[in-house]
Amino acid sequence: MNPETQKFIPPQEEQEKEFEIDYEPFDPEAELKNLRKGDKEMRAGRLEEYKKELIRQKEGIAEIQENLEKQLRENPDLPQEELMKTVRAKAPEYRLSENQLNLFKETLNRYVTRHQAVREAKKQYPHDKELFRACFGKEPEGTIEVIESPITLYFRCHNLKDFAWIRHEKFFEFEKKQKLTKSDIQTADIFAGALVRRCLIPPLKNAITIENATGAPIESWDATATLQHEEQHAIKKLFKEQ
Repeated sequence: MNPETQKFIPPQEEQEKEFEIDYEPFDPEAELKNLRKGDKEMRAGRLEEYKKELIRQKEGIAEIQENLEKQLRENPDLPQEELMKTVRAKAPEYRLSENQLNLFKETLNRYVTRHQAVREAKKQYPHDKELFRACFGKEPEGTIEVIESPITLYFRCHNLKDFAWIRHEKFFEFEKKQKLTKSDIQTADIFAGALVRRCLIPPLKNAITIENATGAPIESWDATATLQHEEQHAIKKLFKEQ
């Protein structure tokens, strides 16, 4: 770094912090490093204390996550700032470190970003066939139903070829002829559903799930139970990634 530039940057401890912490945080990684100090007998005693505090903090983080998931199911449009209030309220009790608070913030930012991407895609392509074409590069061969949830678009494919087309990501085969093989279709028929990790709308990465609804009656499906399950799974996965 240029010395002239560096002198205008305050020392790290003087820089404004993201979170004001008025309690003694428990940072598992930092505490683990400190355990290496001292004699063997001292380390053994401190290790037991470390384990107890680590378990307590992990249980607290799980509680916070559960509360956030409940809030998001009840009101998917909550802003990140409102959701962080839930985290901040419990932070002193479970001695969350600044790094842990930042991870919660990043995760909630990702939720909001994905939620907006799902909402925008459905708004831009209100008809299911249009949305299928935008995501997967061609018109569907059969009936398609698209159900919107907070962070996923759920595609019910009533034609096995449509399901196989997505399942094998044929829409990304730009350099060769995009064509389903008999093997592709047979393999796809083994699966009842799948998570689509990418599509032709980049913001929808990891935001699409598909169902092999071949032979299933159209619009006679209990959407509530299945969508709640998918929403819960998708939100849990979002936290797990962090």
